[in-house]
Order: sequence, then structure tokens, then C-alpha cells
Amino acid sequence: MAMEQTQRLLKGRVDWSKYVTGSLVGLLAAVLVYQGVSEARLSKMVGVGEEAPLVAGLMLDGKAFDFDALRGKSVMVVDFWETTCGPCKKELPSLVNLARTYRDRGVVVVMANNAAGDHPAAVEQYVNELLADRPENVQVVRADIESWDRYRVQGIPTTYFINRSGKIVERFRGYTEEPILRDALERALED
Repeated sequence: MAMEQTQRLLKGRVDWSKYVTGSLVGLLAAVLVYQGVSEARLSKMVGVGEEAPLVAGLMLDGKAFDFDALRGKSVMVVDFWETTCGPCKKELPSLVNLARTYRDRGVVVVMANNAAGDHPAAVEQYVNELLADRPENVQVVRADIESWDRYRVQGIPTTYFINRSGKIVERFRGYTEEPILRDALERALED
């Protein structure tokens, strides 16, 4: 009799191991999909080792930006941003700090604003408020949409590090902490 009651109780018991195993398999699948999506997003960017595409547009003073004058002479950090981007607002002071620190080593930071997305007055106000004390090696460019397309910008901020040979050494999409940016800049200077 006791044996029959025990068997009935065991029959009605839930086997949680199946649910735990299923959950773990689902979680693993989600992680793999996320990593795949992240890799796919980065793979759409201009690749490390590739020639840096042209950035064209106007400086805040209305003069044409001469990207080719910097190629071969300077290590460049090209950052694509907009005034309405919170992560951009957080990252730009780090880039200006790096420009100031590495000015004597030939580093130029090109802040490539989306000319199609931001009004010129908004860009000028933004730059004057946030970056009033920027050094001369920080170039603010109202980049044309073709520049954004050439760099395959799909999210902002998007930042490329370009060595003196004009090759891309590193690239980031999204907000990046200053120590990581500094390491990428050091690699571009060594390359």
C-alpha cells in the first residue's frame, strides 16, 4: 500500500530538470545570437586594415574640409556624431582630451557631424557650449551624407582610428570609454 502511494506521488511530481535544461539551452542560444548580431554589425563597418574613405564637408567657418591634406601626415580619429545623441555628448569630451594630450604627436580628431541631420546653428551652439576650449587639432566638420555612407555609419557615435598611412587601425560603434579610446590611439600611433 505504501509503495502504491509513493508511486502515485512520484507520478504527479514535476521533473524540473527538463525545465532547467531547456532554459539553459534557450539562454545559450540567445547569447550566441547576440554575439552573431554584434559581429554582423561590426562587419558592416569599414574594416580594420582597409584604406580610410574620404570625409567631405564644410568646417564651421564655411570652408571646405581637406581630408587629403591630413592623410599621410597625421594620425586621425574620425568620430561621427549628432547634437541630439546622448552617448556622443558623453564621448566627445574624451576625444577632445585625447587630442589635447597627443597634439604634439600629430594626432587630429575629426568630429564629423551629420550635415543632413543637424542644423548649422545647432552644431555651432553645441560645439561652443561643450567644446569651447577645444585645441586646434580638433576639426569640426559638417560631413556630407556620402561620407557617412562611405564609412557605413549605422549608429552613433561611430569612431575610426586611422594611422599615418591612411589605414584603419580600430573602429567602434556606440559610446566607448576613454581608456579604450586611448589604447586604440596608441595602436594607431605605433602602426
